[in-house]
Amino acid sequence: MNELKLFSEDSVTDLVCRGWSRERILERTGIDPGYHNASVKTELKGVDRHAYKIEHVKSRVAPELVREALEQYATCELDKVGVLEHLGLHDAVNLIKLSALFTALGLGDEFKDADRRYCQGNMQAGMIAQYGTDNPFKLGEYQEKAAQTREERYGARYTWADGSVLADEALKKAAQTLESRRRTRRKQRFAREKRESN
Repeated sequence: MNELKLFSEDSVTDLVCRGWSRERILERTGIDPGYHNASVKTELKGVDRHAYKIEHVKSRVAPELVREALEQYATCELDKVGVLEHLGLHDAVNLIKLSALFTALGLGDEFKDADRRYCQGNMQAGMIAQYGTDNPFKLGEYQEKAAQTREERYGARYTWADGSVLADEALKKAAQTLESRRRTRRKQRFAREKRESN
């Protein structure tokens, strides 16, 4: 595969390919790329801008900075816009997906983990901001509402309570689970004793 040719760094064509807005390019270079980048359209004909963004990060951004941006994303210090800005892809928020970018950089698994942590941290921060706790079931009003819902739907405030439609099924499921665990522990104990006796 042919290596993608990058334009000289921070030139108008480079900034357009990296997804910068017209205003930011004008502010940075003093040159107006025109409406919809009309003044550089002929130079950019045939340039795969998605691949250009990836190649820019691969070639020009140190791997340590890429990993640092990923870790800051995971800890909610940076959002998607912040990560892209950290990598020099200002205003490209709708032009490239983080998952596609990090997969192309060989960090797909690390991104999945970071994205999961980001989502959890974001939800937790929202819960704390709205309710003052990271888990709504720590609040009495939620516990009471859940108990009322169970009572309305299943006939008792708690799953194991007398009168609950789910009580018999829950007891049966618990017995099966307990028996399964006992069998597994028995097998493990016999295997361990056999190993020790040999």
